[in-house]
Amino acid sequence: MIQRDDAAAAYAEAIAQRSRTQARMDQVQSFINALPRLRSLRALRTELSPLARLRVAPSSWGRDLPALTSRQAALAAQMRSATETIVALQRELEGLVVNASACALNSRMELLTDLRARYVTAAKDLPDRRLALGLAEQKIGHVLTLLDRGAEQEPARLLLSTGVTGTLRDLMERRSGVEAALASSEAELAKAEGALADAEARVCEHATGLDEATTAILTATIESARQSDDVARLREADRMRRERADEFADRLRELFPWTGGRDDLFAVMVPAPDQLQRWASAETQLSREIDTRQVEFDRIDTEAKRLEAKIAVLGAATAVVSDQETAEAWSAREAAWAAHKKALDARTAAEFETAMRKLDLITEQRSRHASAIADLNRALLDSADVHARREQVQQHLEEGLARRATLIMGVEKALRAIGNGLDHTVSLSGLNLWLQKLDRAIGAEGKLAAAEREWQLMRDAAASSCERLAETLRRSGVELPRSDDLGAMLSAGQAALDRAAGAKNLRAALEDRKRDLNFRETQLEGARLADRSWREAWQDACAACWLGERGRASTTAVVRETLEALAELASALERRAELADRIAKMQRDQTQFEAEVEALAGAIGLARGRSDVLALCEEVVNSVASATKALDRRQELEERLGTEQNKTRSLANDVAEVQSRADLMMKHFEVGALAEVEGCLRSLVRRSDLQTRLEQTQREIVEVMKVETIEQAEDALDALQQGSLESELIELKARFEDEDGRTRDRFAALDRAEAGIAGVGGDAAVAVLESKRRTILLTIEEQALEYLKLKLGMAGAERALRAYREHHRSSMMARASGAFALISRGAYSGLATQPSNGSELLIAKGSDGGSKLASELSKGTRFQLYLALRVAGYHEIAQVRSPAPFLADDIMETFDDFRAEEAFRLLAAMARRGQVVYFTHHRHLCEIAKVVEPSVKIHVLKTESLRGWAVSVLREAGAIRECEEHGWMRDLGDPHARERALDAARREPPAGFSDSAAMVLVAEVLEDFGDSCPECSRASG
Repeated sequence: MIQRDDAAAAYAEAIAQRSRTQARMDQVQSFINALPRLRSLRALRTELSPLARLRVAPSSWGRDLPALTSRQAALAAQMRSATETIVALQRELEGLVVNASACALNSRMELLTDLRARYVTAAKDLPDRRLALGLAEQKIGHVLTLLDRGAEQEPARLLLSTGVTGTLRDLMERRSGVEAALASSEAELAKAEGALADAEARVCEHATGLDEATTAILTATIESARQSDDVARLREADRMRRERADEFADRLRELFPWTGGRDDLFAVMVPAPDQLQRWASAETQLSREIDTRQVEFDRIDTEAKRLEAKIAVLGAATAVVSDQETAEAWSAREAAWAAHKKALDARTAAEFETAMRKLDLITEQRSRHASAIADLNRALLDSADVHARREQVQQHLEEGLARRATLIMGVEKALRAIGNGLDHTVSLSGLNLWLQKLDRAIGAEGKLAAAEREWQLMRDAAASSCERLAETLRRSGVELPRSDDLGAMLSAGQAALDRAAGAKNLRAALEDRKRDLNFRETQLEGARLADRSWREAWQDACAACWLGERGRASTTAVVRETLEALAELASALERRAELADRIAKMQRDQTQFEAEVEALAGAIGLARGRSDVLALCEEVVNSVASATKALDRRQELEERLGTEQNKTRSLANDVAEVQSRADLMMKHFEVGALAEVEGCLRSLVRRSDLQTRLEQTQREIVEVMKVETIEQAEDALDALQQGSLESELIELKARFEDEDGRTRDRFAALDRAEAGIAGVGGDAAVAVLESKRRTILLTIEEQALEYLKLKLGMAGAERALRAYREHHRSSMMARASGAFALISRGAYSGLATQPSNGSELLIAKGSDGGSKLASELSKGTRFQLYLALRVAGYHEIAQVRSPAPFLADDIMETFDDFRAEEAFRLLAAMARRGQVVYFTHHRHLCEIAKVVEPSVKIHVLKTESLRGWAVSVLREAGAIRECEEHGWMRDLGDPHARERALDAARREPPAGFSDSAAMVLVAEVLEDFGDSCPECSRASG
């Protein structure tokens, strides 16, 4: 007991000393960590001291200064340009002279131009018009000669009125019909007379021996035989009988190897359907049960082998003493103690000591390998349980196999009962299949029997119909055919009926020919009457005009030619009148033009009476045009001069306003130029950042030193030397390791003392458990302290990072939100963040009140968001130092023209703080950039090959894609992407190429690519 108490006290002292050493180590480590922060603090103060004298300026000056500088330079240039323009305009006005008299004639120039055009047209057309008038006169004379009226003085008298002309034309058109009707009637009459004679001859030649009653009976008999269709039905029944016989033979062959015949089908002994159902259900259930038992047996057998191997490994590796051996050693110790207590001699004492030592050795060994013993015991118990379950599953598996064997024997017995060569080793599924074939064979036999019965009935009906038809033919006097076939008899009877019907039709045709002859005679009389009526109407029409002046009516041919000649005469007379009127008007236009030119020339002061009227007109027009042009130019110059003067006054006001703002900034910083103001503003931003860092460093030092003010922390740190602190820390770490080892040794001594006490008094299980508990508690304490240190360090780091992000992110987030809203043209109002699992998610806020994660945005919108963030980051860097050049490679390929315009506006704002370079092969983007920023510089790179250009067009259209593993281009086979690529090549061809040539180039390059990567194909092959 005393030994145990001493060990406990020593262990407690060791623990206390180790804790004090650990506390001092943490304090020294905090001092070492604070020294670099102190140096950073003093460096920040040194850097801040030159900037302390700067005066604080409004925060908006930093944003307004670049625009103010640019506007001041632009206003100065605009003022110089406006002044130069005013001087030039005044000089030009002084040298300009206007002819007022010529300007007054400007309103008459339109009339003069119209008269000149008519004068020139008349000069060109008058010779042709006079020639045409002579030709018209000749045409009139020629037509009069054709009409045999060459001496007619008034040709217009010969023109006929529309009433007379219409009557004559109507009669001429009707004449052909009258003549045709007369000729047709005469021909049809002759044809009808011939047809009547032929019909009478055929009636005399053909006659029949059948009367009406006999014909009716024969017709009814033949119709009845045909309607019954006994021959066709007999043929169909015979065809069906042969088909059923073939089908039955096929079904018998399917029953192989069964060799029975048609009569044996119904004598087959087959199991009942319910028996088959029970067999099938039992086989399915047994198969499923056997499979399940087999799988379970295999799994349990594998588990048993694994446990046996584990038991062997545990027993061999640790030489663990089992519970049985421990119990035997304990019994031996109790027996030795009883013997020693009874005898109390040296021999029994030695035996008791030996038993005690053996039990102590076993107890110590089991305490060292307690976990291995527990694992071994668990493995033994699990092994016994697994072996029991394996035997049970194996028994169930054998029972299932026996039941399935019994079932197979029952099926074989049923197969032997069927007989006729059927294999008795067929499975139950094979038996079911054979029984299905047997059912189909029995069904085919039933169909064959029915077809045979139907064929016999049809044969008897056909024989009866043939006998009835033969009797009717004999009574009608028709010769019977030599064959007894029903079809031949029907043909003979039909031939007799056809001859009787032919004779009847000939008699009816004779009556028709007589009626037709009477009709034709009546028709001929009507045609002759119509001819007499036409001749009388023609005579009256000719007598009503000059065509009847000669006392007789002209023929229709003469009148037709006369009417055509009269039409030409009317046209010629109209043409002559038109030409005469046109010539008179042209001569009047020429006289009016000459008078107008003379009047205008006199008003201007030009010489009149010239022979060349057109030259004088041209001179008048030029004089008036020059005077008008000089007057317009003077008015334009005066208007421009007024505009430029107003612009100069407006610019002067703007210059004064800009200068006042610049003077305010320069006076505030006490400098003489805006460039110096910009430097001061940058220094202010730098001072603010340094001040923030200084305050953060002071807070960190105060927290580390655990003091109230920074002065106290500095005084404490100044009294320390980093070298001595590091040496002390190394010494403390070495001391801590020694004390930690000493603590473990003293704990082991304490554990051994308690184990000794437990071994003397009885069972040592409680002591072993107590030692394990203390060891576990110490381990938990150490690991908990280590975890708390790490957790607090991570929390402090995360808090510092969060504070840094919040400080530096606010302005950048506001700028990125504005840029994103501008690029998206108001579709999104800004950006926000949301914490998630220790990190933050970026949220896009829609103008409609909704929101989306950045990962949920479309591809084009994500590009816009990325550009907005880059723009905001660029401006944040530009506030601290001069930024590096900003390079962008065709990031607007998914932007429409409106969003591209807003993006270029942001890039133009960035270009005022640094250099911005944008690479693209889209010409329309260059045009948009020029509109947004006229001062942009565009460089055309000539290094890209034509094939490279075509490949880039195909990639952007989605027609090809690069293999991610080997880099080969692959044709995706998308026809829509191909059309997009060709359309892009047509709209933006390379320099020196037409749109068609560019499309051909893209198509040829696309054909060079295969639909798969060559290296991937070789690898897969």
